[in-house]
Amino acid sequence: MLTFNRFNKVFFSLPGLLLASTVASFAAVAPTDGKISAIQELQVSIGGSSISSGSTENLGSINLLSSSTPLTIVIENIGSPEDLAIGTISLTGANAGDFVLNTTGLVNTLSTGATTSFTISFSPAASGSRTAAIEIASDDLNSPFKINLEGTGVKLNQTITFNPLPAKTYGDASFPLGATASSSLSVSYTSDNPLVATISGNIVTIVGAGLANVTAVQAGDGTYNAALSVDQPLTVSKETLTVTADSKVKLFGEANPLLTFSYAAFVGADNSDVLDTPPTVSTTALIGSSVGAYPITVSGGADNNYSFVYVNSSLTINKATPVITWTNPAAITYGTSLSATQLNATSGGVAGIYTYTPALGTVLNAGADQVLSVDFIPSDATNYNSVLNKTAQITVNKATPTITWTNPAAITYGTSLSATQLNATSGGVAGTYTYSPALGTVLNAGANQILSVDFTPTDAINYNSVLNKTAQITVNKAT
Repeated sequence: MLTFNRFNKVFFSLPGLLLASTVASFAAVAPTDGKISAIQELQVSIGGSSISSGSTENLGSINLLSSSTPLTIVIENIGSPEDLAIGTISLTGANAGDFVLNTTGLVNTLSTGATTSFTISFSPAASGSRTAAIEIASDDLNSPFKINLEGTGVKLNQTITFNPLPAKTYGDASFPLGATASSSLSVSYTSDNPLVATISGNIVTIVGAGLANVTAVQAGDGTYNAALSVDQPLTVSKETLTVTADSKVKLFGEANPLLTFSYAAFVGADNSDVLDTPPTVSTTALIGSSVGAYPITVSGGADNNYSFVYVNSSLTINKATPVITWTNPAAITYGTSLSATQLNATSGGVAGIYTYTPALGTVLNAGADQVLSVDFIPSDATNYNSVLNKTAQITVNKATPTITWTNPAAITYGTSLSATQLNATSGGVAGTYTYSPALGTVLNAGANQILSVDFTPTDAINYNSVLNKTAQITVNKAT
């Protein structure tokens, strides 16, 4: 048997015959009974050009998840006169799964000159170089016919859609981020300022006021390249902290009370300890400021997370009421007129006019715990209240009349006692004298005999009675 390479012309002779022949690849000729017999021959063409077994076809660079245009491979029986039987067409190799073989409509038996075809396409499952091979089984002597395949898988690009973030205020609740990747892969996030915002998963927690750039990232996978990151600024405004001064009241002349204020709208567990610079409070009122209303002003607060709204208030200075001190005066005796000794109230140094009842110079009747009162009218009526009916008590004791009774001159026995001898006086106090011995009595002669008198005042309210006031009289013997 002779074997000829495709398209080579070979001359050979048989008895009685000179033969010149051009045959296709791998044709085999074997003499039998003096005759020439041709055996089947398979020819494979791509794009109108035949290819050799073991050749390589490059299906190009194809995006992952995409497929190349199908490549048509034509099989032709170029042998004669036998039919060509096409067996199994299969894919082999490391990445056979990345190539799609379509043998729909393939004719399994080809007569001389007949053709059939199938297609191959490249659908890469991973990036980089991908290889496989097609093996065409037939009854060609050189079966199988092998076509090496190669192609490059190209990762897909992806983009991130990340809409602008709404402005927030310190103290706002955590919120989710909603960026999406065109690949449908999950997006991750970072914050460039954890003092303003922290991110866990897709949840943003506001930590403080300021500006943080939130970056959306998709790192890619086996199919997609990393996306270009997208930044969105997150602006967090300061929370408004309302600082309200507390109203205060004091009396004229007092030291200012401790000025205080209160806060409203701290976030969470925040309190005044977190403020960088707490506000201060002040007033224009001084210890000697006159009665009236004076502003209490809060100001000066500063903080990274809070802005301040101040609500001022007022310090009201009311009139002071002088403290009137008046100790109950010592008891006096009836007949003593009221003087500065008794009417001696004081007002703690506040100037003013004292009006006493009873008035200065009044003589009170005798009696215990009699009420004295005073009205104090301050000279500075702008800053001081008047004090009315401040009282004290005084006891006025009864007076005891002074009985004056000089020893009468001696008389002679037989002279009856008369007003000449019984002549006691009471200093002008009206009353009744009761003598013993009585008026008209004739005493026996004797020296230094006792005379006595009881004085009962007419004004028993203010005077005491005087009993047994005595004098002595000598009664001479009569001749």
